[in-house]
Amino acid sequence: MYNDLISIIVPIYNCEKYLLKCVDSIRTQTYTNLEIILIDDGSNDNSPSLCDKILKEDCRIKVIHKDNGGVSDARNTGLKIASGKYIAFVDSDDYLEETYLELLYKSLIFNEADLSICGYIYEDEKGNMIAKTTGDSVILNSHEALNLMFSPKEYQGFLWNKLFKKELIGALQFNKEITICEDLLFVSQYMLNCKKIVYNPIPLYHYVYNTNSALSSRYIKFNYKNLSELKVYDIMLTFLPTTYYDTIKVIKFKKLMSHVGIVHQVYSSNHFDKKLLDKMQQYIRNNIFDIFHINKKVFRVRKYDKLMALLIAINPAFLYCAVKVKKLIKKLIYILKFKHCI
Repeated sequence: MYNDLISIIVPIYNCEKYLLKCVDSIRTQTYTNLEIILIDDGSNDNSPSLCDKILKEDCRIKVIHKDNGGVSDARNTGLKIASGKYIAFVDSDDYLEETYLELLYKSLIFNEADLSICGYIYEDEKGNMIAKTTGDSVILNSHEALNLMFSPKEYQGFLWNKLFKKELIGALQFNKEITICEDLLFVSQYMLNCKKIVYNPIPLYHYVYNTNSALSSRYIKFNYKNLSELKVYDIMLTFLPTTYYDTIKVIKFKKLMSHVGIVHQVYSSNHFDKKLLDKMQQYIRNNIFDIFHINKKVFRVRKYDKLMALLIAINPAFLYCAVKVKKLIKKLIYILKFKHCI
């Protein structure tokens, strides 16, 4: 019976509201040979004292208190001290099903894989499910896995639904200059070192939509830090083999749509930066045909995305008008439904 040590790295920053539930779900895993590494990244709420309290309750827990350096720096700190043969990452505002690690570990060992992936449940803070993964288990090579990762209904480039081999991570670290999609970059680089990847879509990780998280804020309001997502795609295009032609096309499309998203954020947050908007529009105009060069068997482009890109290519103000009209239509539908119920 295999019983290798698994290190779970949990970066923590001002998560006192969720921390105990998160750590309890790790401590009660059916797979028990664990090293639980809590990295307090300079929190200024009650998280540090909670970490110290938890430390006294379970000998498998290690706590590191450090100055705030961002989530990538916190994860790198965890990697430096991790002694497990395998590595998992958990976000401190999420929680796990009790068989999460057991399934990931057994899938990896049984299939002699280099990376094990499970499904997840996307839910709000009240526990209401928004979406979850479905489908059949598959075994993939690195090229296939990279393609599937960009499908919105699959496992995506998250860290927290994956079990990594520490040996294969090697000297790979999180890029501290990247504040958005740093996990996608890390996972993509790791996947290139894999010969076999196993994916079981059973949803065992609970990703909780937290309006204060970096991922949530990315879609709500504009921040210049969001521009680092563009850098992620640029870096990926430098290391992907030229034989991964279809993957490269998808990444170029994702980069294009990131430009579209930034324009949307700028207008939605009333943060008008003409120089930035002109730069985004010029890129979209120059690369608009990337939308039409994607293999539909690998990635399906939504008609809505095509329309948004085309509107910005003509004039970014059209996107602003389209968003306003969409909001107005939703509001009218809500009013009509409400009147019908009276």
